[in-house]
Amino acid sequence: MTLETTMNEQQMQPRDPAKAAASLANLSREAGVNSIARAARNQELVLRALARFGWLPSKQLAAFGWPNDKTARCCDRALAALRKLGMVRYKTRVSDKTRMFALTEIGVAYVSEEYGVAAVYDKEFAKRVEGQFEHRALSNASCVWWKKSGGESGAAYFTEYEVVKGVAPLHSVKGKDFEKIPDALFMFDSEYAKKKRLVWVEVERGHKKDVDQDTLVKSLCHILSPHFKNDGHGLQLQKNGIPYEVVRAIIVCPTEDLKSRFVEFLFKYLKVAKYSHDFAFLMPRLQFLDPATGQLAYVAEWARRAEYAADWALWGYQIVPLDQAAT
Repeated sequence: MTLETTMNEQQMQPRDPAKAAASLANLSREAGVNSIARAARNQELVLRALARFGWLPSKQLAAFGWPNDKTARCCDRALAALRKLGMVRYKTRVSDKTRMFALTEIGVAYVSEEYGVAAVYDKEFAKRVEGQFEHRALSNASCVWWKKSGGESGAAYFTEYEVVKGVAPLHSVKGKDFEKIPDALFMFDSEYAKKKRLVWVEVERGHKKDVDQDTLVKSLCHILSPHFKNDGHGLQLQKNGIPYEVVRAIIVCPTEDLKSRFVEFLFKYLKVAKYSHDFAFLMPRLQFLDPATGQLAYVAEWARRAEYAADWALWGYQIVPLDQAAT
């Protein structure tokens, strides 16, 4: 009898039923433990996200925690379990029936004690979601996009909710005749960097009054290019002994009209303040983010159109407009 025959015979012999049952029990027990651990991780993810964002619609919550899960099953299960535990609550928007989730007082206490996260209970949550939904949704979507994009910082960011609470390194910027609060902040650098570079996020949801549009472009110019012919720095600040610098601004624009209006008022302001800002330094630091596609584009590229060629010439730049570049 050959070795191969012996092995084949051993493989064909029936296994001990007791051993087989014990093996299956162990596998089931391990699967149960893994399932419980997975469910706990998913619930923790939801709680931490709500603590950071204040409130989130279920769709954004799923995109934040499980970007590759098209069914949102993990998110839905975690929310259902947390609702039974009394840790989350929801408000259904009248207009589109979207469910908006937030922490309850029990959830806030649990997150604070278990995770050491400084969560806050929002008594006005139900009222707030109706009036602020569109603006906050775009701000939150930009944070979800930044988290997914990764980068040197590991996609670190501060939500609009964290900016308002004072958790972020920057709450507002005051100028001679303006005060601006960011709608979110992104970080370029890791937590170990000696100096951290920030991206100012501005949400353009609707058509602003002319005076408000003027204030927007003026404030962003002062934040990104505080001094004419400066030493290559945007706004610099310190918090808790850590130096920060605002090196870029991303304007979240959902429509083409809003982008055109921003560029129009930007050039209008820069003509008046020609000697207040370094044009060459400023323009590469302004970008548009399309929230629907996640596409990022430089404002300078958008502005390379025939109607703006004369504006570029004011600063000594002869450009080939985009609509003539192919000819």
